Amino acid sequence: GRATTGYSADLRDPQVRYYYRTDGPGTQDVTSAGSWTTLQPLATGYYGAEISMGRALVDQGYTPALIKISDGGTSLAGGWTSRRNGLWWNHWKTDVADALSDLEAQGHTVNMRAFFWMQGESDAHESKTSNFNYAKDFTYFVEDARAYLEVLGYDASELAFVTALIQDFNPPYSGIVRNAQVQVMDAINRGGWFDTADFHLLDDIHFDAPSVHLLGNRFIDQYQAIRHAPEPSSLWLLMMPAAMLWRKRQGKLATAL
Repeated sequence: GRATTGYSADLRDPQVRYYYRTDGPGTQDVTSAGSWTTLQPLATGYYGAEISMGRALVDQGYTPALIKISDGGTSLAGGWTSRRNGLWWNHWKTDVADALSDLEAQGHTVNMRAFFWMQGESDAHESKTSNFNYAKDFTYFVEDARAYLEVLGYDASELAFVTALIQDFNPPYSGIVRNAQVQVMDAINRGGWFDTADFHLLDDIHFDAPSVHLLGNRFIDQYQAIRHAPEPSSLWLLMMPAAMLWRKRQGKLATAL
């Protein structure tokens, strides 16, 4: 997220656990130092969909925990590729494993539920062939993300995967990516998507602050549509591009991704 305005501290924020690695923006990663903190913008003032997502979950009776893994200007064909050990794919694996291990060390039980994805603009350029391969690479990514969670010892069989479509900013190449996102989400088990065509931009590519807030809310709405049966008192994790959820029961946390 690149929003810097429209944020004010809220009583719900301390109720949201937050673990992150992002770009800040800048050339150096900004992290939560490998530990959990509470929901807040970065020191630079930047924030993303995690703010409205966490608050919406609190409003719905959940106890959220969000994991955000993101970097601007990265492509699925490059940094996020799961079949060629992309840098951010490897960051995602390492940070998710560490974050979940930390939760288990705190006595929580983790069950995977959902994965949230907002990416694709960097693949949607005429100078790149990655837009034509997006459907294949995205299918691999979803398969490999679910498989990795299984390797970590978690049941990902009911893992939902929700994608926010990129805007059609560079036709026909952005349209190719959009169509691939819909194609993959419609083909997989428990996949879902929503459009961002009505969102407003801060610059030529990034959403403005109201649209960043709307993004988080639409992720939650689409996930609830997939679930059909909301469960109260759940603890959520967001990974940008992914999200996880857990449900508190008898002092333990059943996790959802």
